[in-house]
Amino acid sequence: MDLDAILARLDQLETHERIRALIADYAFAADTQDFELLGSVFAPDAVMDMGGTMLEGRESIVSTMASILTSDFVAKHFIVNEKITWTSGTPHTRAYVNYTHAGPGVSAVGWGTYDIDFTADGSQVTRMIFAGNQHLPGTVPEAMARIDDMKGA
Repeated sequence: MDLDAILARLDQLETHERIRALIADYAFAADTQDFELLGSVFAPDAVMDMGGTMLEGRESIVSTMASILTSDFVAKHFIVNEKITWTSGTPHTRAYVNYTHAGPGVSAVGWGTYDIDFTADGSQVTRMIFAGNQHLPGTVPEAMARIDDMKGA
């Protein structure tokens, strides 16, 4: 392998790590209501599909998330099994997400997938699509009891 090939591979590996850190920053920002950090995750013209709600532009994404994630709302996002691929020089990942939400009059646990496109260097998200597979209202123990009931049906 020549030096150029090694440098190209190193650049790709560094981009992979930057993407993993960016995904962690997104989850941490949402869970801690750090909207400045959340804004840094997204490119200025990013788009986000939150399961049917399409948001266009960083400002729209951050302001919508801020209106949902108020100080009395608790969220935890666990984003795992990200697989980073490249299409025409653009990195992409599909990852699983498990989450819990609790706030005034609402409590839920759920899971789904994120499909995320990034800038070529992996420094910002350009497109994020959330596809929910299951959203169970209630606390984690209540949701687990409903899952057990579904298994018995």
